Amino acid sequence: MIITTTRTQIVNNATYGNGAFGNLMIDTNPYKCVTLENADTLIPANVVYDVLFMWSNNFQQIMPHIIVPNRTAVEIHWANWVKDPTQPIGKQQLLDGCTSLGQSEDFGADAIWNSKSAWIGFVQAITDQPAIKIIYKEDYGS
Repeated sequence: MIITTTRTQIVNNATYGNGAFGNLMIDTNPYKCVTLENADTLIPANVVYDVLFMWSNNFQQIMPHIIVPNRTAVEIHWANWVKDPTQPIGKQQLLDGCTSLGQSEDFGADAIWNSKSAWIGFVQAITDQPAIKIIYKEDYGS
């Protein structure tokens, strides 16, 4: 199974963080969704990474992890923004090298919506699949 995430737009936002928006698709499943990453900590593109289900200390449950060399706890999870300014200092960063999933994007709000339900659909699509891989591509247009 190959998951492809194609980054399509970078949005700079002082309040909610610098977001990299994209689209995710799975080669063996019709599942599709939008993605959001922290544009300041992007996973390097054009490299195939393993995806493993492992324990997340942040979410206190098993989560899909992207195995990126020299990085730890790179997870695919739910989050609507790169950072949440309503949270206390030290708890504002929601995406720090991880990828969140959503059903729709809102470039004006630098957000994706329905993230938890998109994540649930994604996990259902990849559960019990052997040899899960992911690749990030960039297509920002010309």
